[in-house]
Formats: sequence, C-alpha cells, structure tokens
Amino acid sequence: MTDHADGRGQGPEQPQKLPVGLIVASALAAVLVIFMFSNNHRAPITFLGFDTATPLWLIIFGSMLVGIVIGWLGSSLRRRAKRRNLQN
Repeated sequence: MTDHADGRGQGPEQPQKLPVGLIVASALAAVLVIFMFSNNHRAPITFLGFDTATPLWLIIFGSMLVGIVIGWLGSSLRRRAKRRNLQN
C-alpha cells in the first residue's frame, strides 16, 4: 500500500463505471446496425430532380451521418457561445 500526497493510503481499486450515455449510444448503434442490414433492398430516391435507386441501408447510414454532423455542429456552437459568455 502506498501513500498519496494528501496522506491517505491507497484503498482497494474501485471499478470504473461506464457513463450511461455511452451505454445508451452503444445500444442504439447496435440496433441501428441490425436494422440497416435487415433492410438491404433498393429504395427509390428523388432529390432536387435527381432520381436513383439506392440500398436502403445506405440511405439509413447516410441519414445517421447527417444527424451526427448536425448534432456535433450544434453542440460545438453551443460550447463556443458558452465560452464567449463566460469571458464577458
């Protein structure tokens, strides 16, 4: 047993807990992957005059990526505004 700088002895190691958000995100990602590959037939897409037939899993995956990017941009803008407010 070694002593810490604050004088306390090192007790038994506590297992680190996973954040609840990480567990939920992992479960949702697993469900999404299963759903994506269960729906592998082609689906028609019409967007701005562009017509095509694409595998449904690719449409789902692309939608997921767009959602992740929008969420990331929103959270980074929120953090930037919060930092500006703290500096003022």
